[in-house]
Amino acid sequence: MSNGVASIPVCWDSTGFDTEKGWVRSIVEARFEGQPFFHVDFTGWGQCSVFSSGIRIQLSDTTSDNNPRVKALGRGLNGMANGMVLNFTFNNWGYGSCNTATVGDSGRRYCIEAIGVHEFGHALSLAHEQNRGDKPSSCTDSPQGTNGDMYVGNFDQGSLMAYCNPTWNNGGNLSQGDVAGLARLYGGGGDVFVGSSTGSGFSSGQARHDGFCIGNEVCLTGDFNGDGRQDLVTFTRGTAHDVYVALSTGTGFNGSGWKWHDDFAYDGETPRVGDVNGDGKDDIVVFTHSPANDVYVALSTGSSFGGAGLWHGDFAYTGELPEVGDFNGDGRDDIVTFTQGSANDVYVALSTGSSFGGAGLWHGDFAYSGETPKVGDFNGDGRDDIVTFTQGSASDVYVALSTGSSFGGAGLWHSDFAYSGEIPAVGDVNGDGRDDIVTFVRGSQGTVYAATSSGGSFNGYSWLWSTGLCLAQDVCAVADVTGDGHADAIGFKRN
Repeated sequence: MSNGVASIPVCWDSTGFDTEKGWVRSIVEARFEGQPFFHVDFTGWGQCSVFSSGIRIQLSDTTSDNNPRVKALGRGLNGMANGMVLNFTFNNWGYGSCNTATVGDSGRRYCIEAIGVHEFGHALSLAHEQNRGDKPSSCTDSPQGTNGDMYVGNFDQGSLMAYCNPTWNNGGNLSQGDVAGLARLYGGGGDVFVGSSTGSGFSSGQARHDGFCIGNEVCLTGDFNGDGRQDLVTFTRGTAHDVYVALSTGTGFNGSGWKWHDDFAYDGETPRVGDVNGDGKDDIVVFTHSPANDVYVALSTGSSFGGAGLWHGDFAYTGELPEVGDFNGDGRDDIVTFTQGSANDVYVALSTGSSFGGAGLWHGDFAYSGETPKVGDFNGDGRDDIVTFTQGSASDVYVALSTGSSFGGAGLWHSDFAYSGEIPAVGDVNGDGRDDIVTFVRGSQGTVYAATSSGGSFNGYSWLWSTGLCLAQDVCAVADVTGDGHADAIGFKRN
């Protein structure tokens, strides 16, 4: 890697065909280089030597060895003599569809270019799409070649790598799914992937931002300019304590280096997001924890966060889990803390618009140690409620509804959701005005499940909403970034 770009040598093990070699080089550079979400640079393109590294290309059109292919995926090709095989004449393989006598010079060039992009997709580690275990019955092509080791997005019939694509080799073009896969491999840290909600699933995760929320920064979402679309915010913490925002356009995010605050949320503190003054724009909140246990707020102006003000002087001790939500339905977000430990108490401090009032006990037995509590309006009454995911062996989900001045008794709303190690989240994924629950399995396949709220329980067991969206150690979130009223799924790539 040089300056974040993967530099990959290319050379030819076969001589001749300089014109056709130029076609391949031009189309490969046009499709793969200079991309906003992944960064590769193919170098060299001369004649191979005995010791050449990188991608080594053989030209072949004999009766026994003429089909274009690679002999390994990705790094397995490095330095392998004749590791990629291309066919420029099509006198044997592809005669009826690619030979000049059949399709003319322009048709032969189209074949050379489309095949070249497909094979270079393999060289960059993309396997055939039909090799996936979740291939639908509509794709009848058999698996071929080496399997990949991770899913990126849902099955993509429009992929350059899908034999069942109705457009052969996708015309030599990358699909959005191909771009997302390459962004996973060559995008560096801080890429942001979004799977838009259809109301019954999340679309295949697409790369939407490059270089946001890296390392150990804290990634969150909120509508900071009040346009109805959720934006991205990252808290760098460390020595800088900067806060950066990327505003949603509905189809992407603007601004990778828009600093909205330069001294907020130190190491060990917990930042959160919410509209605490009720002006329609989300603000930022930080809980300092012990020994001060202070709560500071920086209000959004729509283009920055103002100076931090002390809104509470004794809330959310070390070890407690604070969150933000509108618990009394007055249009201003309040703060809640789950004490866990031996007490399992839940305290709320209501917003006055300029501070948080005294903390009151709203529940005396909710969210035990090891459980994951969240906040959302699960019955659609305009007041945020609390939910806890027990995870562990039971994987139960309990909800306590807000009365406006307390949380009622906890009820079991789901009995098999969000296992240990999974990442649960909350959002209105079907757009009915009630918040639902989502769990991200992560790992190599990145499956995402959802259970929708009926107002008194969460419906759905093993409702698969997406694959390959939030993988490995990614930070997973749910937020309506498109502004259509449906919460979308987000994966912040960590490495």
